[in-house]
Amino acid sequence: MKLPKKIDLRIDETYTLTLPGWGTTGIFRTYEVIQTSQVVDVLPVDREDDDEDLEEPKPGEIRMMITGASKDEVFKIRGLKPGHSMIQFFQQHAGSSERQKEHLLEVNVKG
Repeated sequence: MKLPKKIDLRIDETYTLTLPGWGTTGIFRTYEVIQTSQVVDVLPVDREDDDEDLEEPKPGEIRMMITGASKDEVFKIRGLKPGHSMIQFFQQHAGSSERQKEHLLEVNVKG
């Protein structure tokens, strides 16, 4: 999956960024707005309540859920005011405080 390096937003416009899951590695993502944090709002989307997981399987359908498997991680990025910002996404192992840079996203917000 190719991730964008730069996005353009308008004020109150939202962009959804999906970072692919890492299987059973125990990796999760964190982020930091590293330039002009007043320009954008970043909201991680909680996938725990995903409707697909709550539905009962249909007759004849088999679903496999691997314990510890990760799903894609979704972040909503919203333009707050005109300007330029950068968001650094990190990989982090559960139980560790060390973070590894994963993806840098440049965001331009226009009025």
